[in-house]
Amino acid sequence: MLGARSIGRRASKFLNGLKPTNRRLTGRIDSAPPPPRAPSLPPEIWLEIIQILAEEDLKSIASVSRDLRTLALPKFLHSQLFFPFTDTFRFRRRNPSVDLSSYEQRSIERIRFLSEGPGANAVRELLVSPYPPGYYRRHRGEHQPIHCVTERLFYALPRFGNLAKLVLILPPVDDPLTSALSSLGDLSFLELELPLAAKGTIPVPARRTFLFNRNTSILATSSKDTLVLAFLYPDNIRSIVAGPSGTQPIARALAESNERPESQRFAALESLDLALAFISSSHFSPALLSVPTLSTIRLRRTATDISFTNNFPPLPAEALPNLHTYHGPAGFAASFTHNRTGRPRPLHTLRLWSSHSVSAADSRSPVALPPLLHQISEGSVANITHLELGVVQVPALLLDTLSDAFPALNSLSINAHFDAFHAGSVERRRVHDHGEPVALPEGLPTRLKTLRLGAQLAGDINELCAAARSVLAGFPNEYDPTSWRVWIVDRPWHVLEWNRSEDLHLGRLSVSYQEHFFWGFERGARMAAQRVAEAMEQIMVMIG
Repeated sequence: MLGARSIGRRASKFLNGLKPTNRRLTGRIDSAPPPPRAPSLPPEIWLEIIQILAEEDLKSIASVSRDLRTLALPKFLHSQLFFPFTDTFRFRRRNPSVDLSSYEQRSIERIRFLSEGPGANAVRELLVSPYPPGYYRRHRGEHQPIHCVTERLFYALPRFGNLAKLVLILPPVDDPLTSALSSLGDLSFLELELPLAAKGTIPVPARRTFLFNRNTSILATSSKDTLVLAFLYPDNIRSIVAGPSGTQPIARALAESNERPESQRFAALESLDLALAFISSSHFSPALLSVPTLSTIRLRRTATDISFTNNFPPLPAEALPNLHTYHGPAGFAASFTHNRTGRPRPLHTLRLWSSHSVSAADSRSPVALPPLLHQISEGSVANITHLELGVVQVPALLLDTLSDAFPALNSLSINAHFDAFHAGSVERRRVHDHGEPVALPEGLPTRLKTLRLGAQLAGDINELCAAARSVLAGFPNEYDPTSWRVWIVDRPWHVLEWNRSEDLHLGRLSVSYQEHFFWGFERGARMAAQRVAEAMEQIMVMIG
């Protein structure tokens, strides 16, 4: 509560500093002369200064120029958020007298300010979305864009000379959008979430990372051939991620690159993350043949992927020669460990869990896993060193299989993936146990150097290490991460980690967990992140 009051006092001082003092209303005459004001510079000069300063140095500028504090929020002009959607406007509107036309006018003035003069070179990141960053986007309704704002914004995009990251969620697919994307030449990161009815050719100017239609709701699982992605710099891109409705256009773009010159192929692609529907695409084999440098592949299962349980097409013998990480259903892992010629691929990491959610462990029972693990190990006995599983229970048969199938295994993770379906941004924290070293539970591979177990631990931060010791002592017989006795939805998911020390039989414990924050939803400015509990306490103090 004291922390909340402190935050409230600081916020009050900050707001009071922005309000001009009306001496005629107070009736108070100060005998002492007012303190000298800090040097006042035009905004254009400040924008020039902002461009050459590191982010950790930006805080001092806010204390120098009080008039620019509203402009100099956390990252000043580096990161800009726009929410030009009618339903978002109605949600954010606090004053019923404010109409849509006033919001349109303010947005247009803001775009003009950002795109003219030195401000154009200050923008590094731009998000256009119905939702704030970190929000779990389900797209349950129709989001109608405000066209007069999006059109001005798209026309201004080429003026942002240092723009490196662009996120466009459900933008109107029209000529201003395609023209703006075609003119961006130095964009490192691009995320596009297009409506299902989108048609035509969409330029993709990303040079390093491209995320496309990641929405996993049932309404977004249809994939039509009316949308074509035209990669402007395919030879530079390193990572591609696509959801159910974006997998087919990505697969087609990869497959068609085989018929193009070397400079127009995906010669540097290292990571490919697609929906499981990729294996039923007619472009499956040609797409994999087009990415010889691919090192990581993920097949993401969704609620509608039950029909793909045992239907996996054979991989071409010469495909994926440099693959070292597979992430997806356990039933398909054996197809990636070795090819039909008998030559094993350099695979050393297997992530056999299908979802980020801790409540969505692999539907395959622990009894069905041992035969699959033996099948996987046939072509990669000496290669698999890192294994991640998502299972509800850990029977002794499963541990025996791990020791037999993967003798070189040195890292094992069970239910250690964090929950990503939480609104807001995430900050990870770690607590180290400084007590006596503990022994590795019996039944695990003897060469194991790291063991990671996911669970919900009871107690506060000071009690986490003791709770982690009790979980490790009861592993595997008493390990049940989904027990209703300890599984509480609003509690964070903890990961206890055992690392072997110099003593071959003992190791040190640590506990990792996440804290969730909410980002600002206020007129495009990212507000300072606060812990949810502290924010609620602050609200209670203000009310009281």
